[in-house]
Amino acid sequence: MPSSPFARRSTARLLAGGVVTSLAALPLTASAVPTCPTPGTEAACGGRVVAEATQSATFVQYGLEFPNALAAIERIAPMIVDVTTLDQLTGDSSHVSAGGRQIFVVRITDESVPRDRKKQVVASLSIHGNESAGREGGLRYAEDLARRWQDEPDATVHAGDVDRPLRDVLAEVELYLGFTNPDGWAMGDALDTEHAIFNRANSHGVDLNRQFPTTGWTKLSGRPAPVTEPEARGWVAFVETLPNLTTATDIHGELTSATDSFADLMWPAGQWSPRRQAQELQLAEHVARSVERYFEDEGVLLDTLTPDGAPGPAGTKPATFATAYDIVGYDDSGFLGDYFVSEGAVEIDVENLFSHLVPSNIWNQPLEQAHVAAVRGVLEAVMVEATLTGDVEPSLDLGRIAYLDDPDVVSSTDANGFGFDPSVAPQPPEHYEADRLRYFEDLRADAGEGAVVDEVTASAIAADPAVLAAYDSLVVSDVAYPSDLADDERSAYVDGLRSFAASGGQLVLTDGAVELAADTGVVDRSALLTGQSQAGHVVFGDKDHRWEAELRGLAEQTYYEVPLGYPSGSSTRRAPHHGVDTDAWAAAGGTTVATFRDDASFTALGEVPVGDGAVAIFGAVLPKQDEGEPHLFGLADYAVTVTGGQVLHSILEYRRPTGELVEVTGELTVAVGGGVGVGDVLPGEPPTTISTDQAREVLAAFWSRLTTALLTDGAR
Repeated sequence: MPSSPFARRSTARLLAGGVVTSLAALPLTASAVPTCPTPGTEAACGGRVVAEATQSATFVQYGLEFPNALAAIERIAPMIVDVTTLDQLTGDSSHVSAGGRQIFVVRITDESVPRDRKKQVVASLSIHGNESAGREGGLRYAEDLARRWQDEPDATVHAGDVDRPLRDVLAEVELYLGFTNPDGWAMGDALDTEHAIFNRANSHGVDLNRQFPTTGWTKLSGRPAPVTEPEARGWVAFVETLPNLTTATDIHGELTSATDSFADLMWPAGQWSPRRQAQELQLAEHVARSVERYFEDEGVLLDTLTPDGAPGPAGTKPATFATAYDIVGYDDSGFLGDYFVSEGAVEIDVENLFSHLVPSNIWNQPLEQAHVAAVRGVLEAVMVEATLTGDVEPSLDLGRIAYLDDPDVVSSTDANGFGFDPSVAPQPPEHYEADRLRYFEDLRADAGEGAVVDEVTASAIAADPAVLAAYDSLVVSDVAYPSDLADDERSAYVDGLRSFAASGGQLVLTDGAVELAADTGVVDRSALLTGQSQAGHVVFGDKDHRWEAELRGLAEQTYYEVPLGYPSGSSTRRAPHHGVDTDAWAAAGGTTVATFRDDASFTALGEVPVGDGAVAIFGAVLPKQDEGEPHLFGLADYAVTVTGGQVLHSILEYRRPTGELVEVTGELTVAVGGGVGVGDVLPGEPPTTISTDQAREVLAAFWSRLTTALLTDGAR
């Protein structure tokens, strides 16, 4: 076996007293179903250490059964299963629960393969102690893998419909199953006469899923400061040791489902480039399909899955995915899933229906069978996805894009400093420099060779609108008038924007820059609207517009507010939205694609024809950051969701209807149609190839003539 911090261990701490002993030496007394850890007793549990849910009488007991069951599972396949504890992984004896209990972690990997070739996968199971699905499914899945390895290591495991041999996956992956909240779990044990019911929090009464160091707004009121509970300190210390954290999941439970799904898969908040959006989308699709496959294989009947066994909601699906806000209706700071993302993981959170206060620690076999099946599907897909996600590339078909520069970057070292009083923070805040325009730099990189995503300044447009002639779309994000634009340049700048659209370009106005819809003459300034909500989102209609073609599931949230510094909560509405009165937009010939919240009079996403081109507005996707609230761990550059990216990228597929410019090896092929001529090329004639310099001269002259004609004809 390789010599490493994760080589076979013979020691693990007992649950109480801090006594160090061998897990293999723990007294293994036969126990009632659901566990049969003593050798030779597995027949009573259906040939397993941990019986299937349909053969179990109750939940696995933390104090009576759990450590013995882990030791027995480790014995099945010691070459891949390593049972350890969080304090052993970090080397810090304080990394136990608030109640002094050991936080067990099961590491599953092919020990014969060197670690430097592997990707790490981390799963947090039941961080809320009264949401038992994660630990019940995770414990059984650990046994599944041990038995498969022992019996048929070349059997396939899957992410969605992508199958790979288990042997190959465990050669590439280290899977860590963490039983995150032993205190809340143990409170529901049969021998705990003080509580006798599972508890959401730890023994300090603290919700551990608000304890992690997440980018953006940090809530400090009404809760302990981040990373002050021993469980959170231990997890952060452990995760920071992982050299190649690739995928992760945090498995929860819920009382209701906004999507009529048994397993609600939730994207966490983070700064996601277009490529990362594609990775998150594929992970969600694969996990949803894997849950569906496990339901099919195990014969789960969705119409019986309620706490009392009565018929379930009609149309319930195995799994659906969306953002946390879209599913549970709120965001917050300190989520473990968001922390995994900040550490580089492609991550999915999971809410399992009816694994919560109801039915709590009342066992319902069909319901728990479904919970276990769902968790098996999640864990398997997240594990296999670690071997696939590195090959994911976004599918982008972009036109030629220019975006307006904004020299004002939000920084902890600018004149505004941190923007809040650092003395109110329990620790010195981290420094940051946050620039939302990095989204376009990442878009250029992810779009691949040949993509045109260029920065242009407002002053350059004011001086010569011809600088826009080579582009299909110009994006002005949030700031309509950058600080480096002189007052005497404003009129020429606005004229340049108007002329760009009128001559066939698409002027894309996001967030606060929607005000330019008035300044360019599309609508009256009185038609401009602003609003605030808990999160950046829009409400789509019939989803029959071309911008909506890629949307999946319950899609409304378009940007994450918390990473940008905006506070969130059930009664907190600070995330900014911009738009136009719907009637005024329609009067201008505009199409409304989505509105703000449920306000049908507030167009937040839409397009309107202007001359030969168009103006598009997207009032909630790339806002500037908010520095007014505590943010101890920096601010994100941007926080575009999968839905926000899908819509924005669809908008940017726009091509000029009058022609297309394609640069090839130093030449420009000018293809002209739609009745607008360039130089001596007439509509309908074959494309003419001229040098780049010649093309620029022709286009500049054409642009100048067109601008003069438009202004003379009263286009202003």
